[in-house]
Amino acid sequence: MPGTLNSFNAAAGAPGSPYLAVLSFLAKGTGNFVINDTNFPGLGKYLPGLVQIASGTAANVKTQISTDNGTTWKDTAAAAPGMVYADAAGVTGIGQGVSTSASVRIVISTGATDIFLFPLRT
Repeated sequence: MPGTLNSFNAAAGAPGSPYLAVLSFLAKGTGNFVINDTNFPGLGKYLPGLVQIASGTAANVKTQISTDNGTTWKDTAAAAPGMVYADAAGVTGIGQGVSTSASVRIVISTGATDIFLFPLRT
């Protein structure tokens, strides 16, 4: 049976918040970054799970999803990222999200921007 979450308007990453942490990656350069611990160190212990994505410059960033483990990618509807389920498939257990399998990625296309990841309690 799932536990209950007591949320008291706590800041992200603080006790009582539905967001377990705030992971900041400042001035991340252009490129395609699968959402895993290799590209975003510290995220692995929260995977698999829901991750809220925010950016310093929304116009520079989009998310893409693959249905064939990274061979082809589909753009999400929004230019600015949002909530995604990052599965890190291929790992041997929960909290070991260092897999290089590709199902969700962040694309930074125009110029370096800050990326903020908020892992969510699931």
